[in-house]
Amino acid sequence: MIQLFLDGMPAVISDNSASKLSFENSFFTKAGAYSYELELPLKLKANRDIFGFLNRLDSAKKERSLTACLMINNSEAISGTAHITSINEESVKVQILGGVSAYNYGNKMENTYIDSLDLGDWYMTTWPDGSYYTDPRTGKVELKYYPAGTRFRGATVNILRRMAYDTEHDYPWVAFPTINSTAGVFCNGFYYQFKDSTHSTIERYDYRTKTSGELAFCIQPYVWIMAQKIAEATGFELPKEDNDLFNDILFRKIFIVNSTNNIDCAKCLPHWSVNEWWTNLENAFGLVFSVNYATKRASLLKRRRHYSEIVETTEITQVEDMFNAEIDDETQSDISSCNVGFADFENDAADRLSDYINEFSTLNKDFSDISELSSWAGSQGTGGMANYKDVVFECADGRRYIYMENHDAGAAIVEVDMFRNRIVKESSQDIDVELKFVPGKFVDYVTELFDANRHGSGANGSHGTGEKLADIDISVLEVPGASQMAWCNSEKDYDKIDIEAILKEEEEEDKDENSLPDIIYIAIDNGKDTKTATTSYNLPSGAALRYNRPVLRERTTTPIGETKRTTEDSPYSLSLIPVSSQINLASQTIVAQTKIDTTVRICIRFISNSIPKVENIFLIRNRKYVCEKLEAKISNNRLDHLMTGYFYELSS
Repeated sequence: MIQLFLDGMPAVISDNSASKLSFENSFFTKAGAYSYELELPLKLKANRDIFGFLNRLDSAKKERSLTACLMINNSEAISGTAHITSINEESVKVQILGGVSAYNYGNKMENTYIDSLDLGDWYMTTWPDGSYYTDPRTGKVELKYYPAGTRFRGATVNILRRMAYDTEHDYPWVAFPTINSTAGVFCNGFYYQFKDSTHSTIERYDYRTKTSGELAFCIQPYVWIMAQKIAEATGFELPKEDNDLFNDILFRKIFIVNSTNNIDCAKCLPHWSVNEWWTNLENAFGLVFSVNYATKRASLLKRRRHYSEIVETTEITQVEDMFNAEIDDETQSDISSCNVGFADFENDAADRLSDYINEFSTLNKDFSDISELSSWAGSQGTGGMANYKDVVFECADGRRYIYMENHDAGAAIVEVDMFRNRIVKESSQDIDVELKFVPGKFVDYVTELFDANRHGSGANGSHGTGEKLADIDISVLEVPGASQMAWCNSEKDYDKIDIEAILKEEEEEDKDENSLPDIIYIAIDNGKDTKTATTSYNLPSGAALRYNRPVLRERTTTPIGETKRTTEDSPYSLSLIPVSSQINLASQTIVAQTKIDTTVRICIRFISNSIPKVENIFLIRNRKYVCEKLEAKISNNRLDHLMTGYFYELSS
């Protein structure tokens, strides 16, 4: 028995109407469940109650969105929306869309862009009740409120800025020192100054830009909160328990390296469609995005969990036919069985070796790990190792090293190529899946140390109120950003152009001047800080100065002839390569993942009294399969028990 409900009201399908139902697995495709056309006769009162008298001249014409639920034998088959495909004097024809299909069509996700969504601002995101705590450095818990409806274009007001520094907090964002390479602005910058003339205490202060005197404070949100916000902006809840960007030990620490100081949450995002956002997210972090239209809940779960922890097994006993089928071009590539690499991005040359180096260097795979390699290198000495300057040593544990004669540590074995492509196919080096979430880049920067302002004589340096004592070398992130920083100007003053100068060709038109790159730079907040090099100028006990610094990759260095190794930023990394004892984008996505052979697609026709769940594991002739797509037919108000499925075999 077939039942259809539109906006909660029963609709009657034509007795002689026949249609096909398709159920696609979001593990493989960007679609869900959908029907082909269903005919609804208007001569029946139930259908007229829904659509009214469509052909009257005085009927008001309007666009309608109908919720829909298709029931088969008292079980829900498709829940989502109804799309009207055609209307004539006798009937209305509709298509039923469910799950991701309804999500994509109803929200026009191919033409809806994430940087234009209303994701709110960082004030209401940080304090939804409109409250904040003042000056956390004093230790006081004093509740204050900012005015209702307050909107700041630039994140320069110290309500947010104060909360970012020197305080433990659980806000969904960080604010690491970052250079906006497009605008040439040091965001979230700082300098050091002695608190008093005794030089007993050094404090950090906010760095103001030399050109405008403004504070370039940029909020850098965790990726998990942006996924939650985009789901909510498109009508679905994404609870933390169903968001593996939040639940995973590494993914939860990954943030967007934003260098644009706009307070609107969406302004740190590139010009991607919503579909592109979810696809890029799935590829980078090995996730599956799905929606339940009945509950209006979305989920973002790890691919490797899907077939090992979540789904049930369905046994098919009545197989009518079984043969190989062509691979569907719309099927998403499985990142565990495909060549994967980052899109082009600005990176340290040692972190990702160039194509030139890879082509003309010699790859040596004789060593198991750095211990074995460094022991051998020590026996060669610097003279012997000079003959290996064209060699890349790839150890069995997944790390690559080169010999450097003039490293900071002297002659040393140094880890390189941490961000190289993950090549799993023997037949090709070409990239099948390009990742648009890419690592940020560290650069050297010089900040300053100032003396205390002993006599109140004002600034003797560029920022501090006392005499400048020393330049301090630090390492900070650098990424492209919006070329025009959003200071606290009015909307009218922002992005102002000079029409006369453009007409006289004294100023160029640049439509993309304020746009962000087509990639998202990311880094890891490991909850720690780092030290500057020790400076001797009257520092207490000669100590180094501390500052907050994120993580991009783990890197091991071993001086020639020494057994002592230095590993910086352990154990987290954005590497795509499985590396022993390292927590990275490979260990959290493909390692221990159920293997699916997507190179052979099998079409199976079978008999079933009900439509199986397409997400299940299927046991067919004592072999396990996963289903990409199921097709069933309905006619004469009943389900045809002969169904067709497209399957891939589980490799393990």
